[in-house]
Amino acid sequence: MARKNQKQKNKLLAELAESPLISRACSKLKIHRSTFYRWRDEDPTFKADVALAIERGRDKISDFAEAKLYENVSNNNQQAIAFVLRHNNRRYRPHAIRLYLDENKKQEHELNIIKAILNELIDNIGIDEAMRVAGHDPVEFRKRVREEIWPKDKSIDEL
Repeated sequence: MARKNQKQKNKLLAELAESPLISRACSKLKIHRSTFYRWRDEDPTFKADVALAIERGRDKISDFAEAKLYENVSNNNQQAIAFVLRHNNRRYRPHAIRLYLDENKKQEHELNIIKAILNELIDNIGIDEAMRVAGHDPVEFRKRVREEIWPKDKSIDEL
């Protein structure tokens, strides 16, 4: 019985590597989905193999879709051309998306500054004192850092 199950598992893994849809693979091999999930939950090796097979299947489907997209671009399909430009060239992205991405970069920069300040704060005064100063309100924390902790000769105005 175990040998038969292993053969079924191997066929299932091969099917998932072709198409990452569990329902479709189970249906094609006439394996009930609950059996698949039981095997996956009981066998950590099978679970890892399933994850890898699904990733390979997704890669294969993505490659196929991308090839079709570029085929449509070659055939002068305006919708495909616009899609490729929007998703591969910053100049062709809608203005709202550009603003969103720019804002995310700005927030990431600000977060890196705050992280650096926190690390320096912890290095200088220790974690307990830093937690006391931080409190629960970020605005209040910033104010306290400026007033109580930050050396007067250093500027944190770029926050």
